[in-house]
Amino acid sequence: AVAAPLRPAVHPARWFELRRALRTGPLSSQRLPGMAVLRLLLEQCDGQERDGQGALPWNGCIGGYSAYDHVVCVGINSAFYIRLWTQRLAEGLADLDATLGPFLVPIAQNYRGVDKIFFLHLVTGDVYYLNPSDRTSSFARAHPPVTVPFSGLVLWLETLAARVRDGTYKSSEIIPGHPATRGLCLFPQKPLGQTPGVRSGSACTVEVTKGVEVLASCQFVPEQGRWMYSIRLRLLQEGEPGALTVADRGFETCQLLDRHWHIVPPDGGAGEHVRGRGVVGQFPVLRNGGHRTDMQNGHDFPDSLVEGEWATGAFVYQSCSGPAGQGERYGGEFGGELTFIPGTLMNPTGEPFDVKVAPFTLSVPDFMF
Repeated sequence: AVAAPLRPAVHPARWFELRRALRTGPLSSQRLPGMAVLRLLLEQCDGQERDGQGALPWNGCIGGYSAYDHVVCVGINSAFYIRLWTQRLAEGLADLDATLGPFLVPIAQNYRGVDKIFFLHLVTGDVYYLNPSDRTSSFARAHPPVTVPFSGLVLWLETLAARVRDGTYKSSEIIPGHPATRGLCLFPQKPLGQTPGVRSGSACTVEVTKGVEVLASCQFVPEQGRWMYSIRLRLLQEGEPGALTVADRGFETCQLLDRHWHIVPPDGGAGEHVRGRGVVGQFPVLRNGGHRTDMQNGHDFPDSLVEGEWATGAFVYQSCSGPAGQGERYGGEFGGELTFIPGTLMNPTGEPFDVKVAPFTLSVPDFMF
């Protein structure tokens, strides 16, 4: 589904127009080996269809995420859009970084425009992204240093493809609860392993308590200089590791009552404890194979809860952490507990129980997508 909106290889005339446009001005006399890398990309596909042509915003090949009103889904630019946005951004990029800026061309960007853009460096072939949260540099490389010259773009795309194949990134609703926004979601759905330079942990953790699975993960959001996190809740079904029968767990359904977050700062100090009812006014009910999202609509709790519709799959909640410090690559750890009531809040069938949210690491990844 994600690959469906890829366009055919660039037409030679389009490539000639782009090449001529990029070789004007200060780059006219420069040696630009990255042009061969750009041509290789466009000969595989001339970007993605855009602007209501059946693809974006939700089928962006580079993926997306959301929390509240901030929504990102990045697609590959066509030769036409690379030329258009290079012309629009040229002066601003040079002002941001006189050394890097003139050599950067926008190969992929958010469907909304300029709030998240990936650039190809026409000399090195590396991929960069805008990093306004770091005052030391306006741009950051989107992948580790490469040992093979001009291989940065290939490494970046191959790593993304490998993570899609192994299930780290999956097709799911970028805006939870809105099926029409289904696309490649960049919240990891399996642990990525140890991150170099980070003390411990992973950007994704999985914990099971009384048959309730909590998959917690985060994504660094450079355009806001903070981390977004995702909490996915579901009852495991028989046959899955950690699943319990209704008799063993003691309930057919359970409903979220309270949350408790423990946010440990980068220095490993005592941290901050945040407690509250539900999650942003939502009180999901879990059952085998699905969930129901009840909403609070008034001050009388739990009488003010309004029942939602039953849906299949996990309940997903997405939110944001506080801002990262300037140049900070490690933001600490985030974890806690969720308190559930067997049955429902209006008709409890047992005593409350806590479900662990295993701590996940807030860190800037080596690969940025």
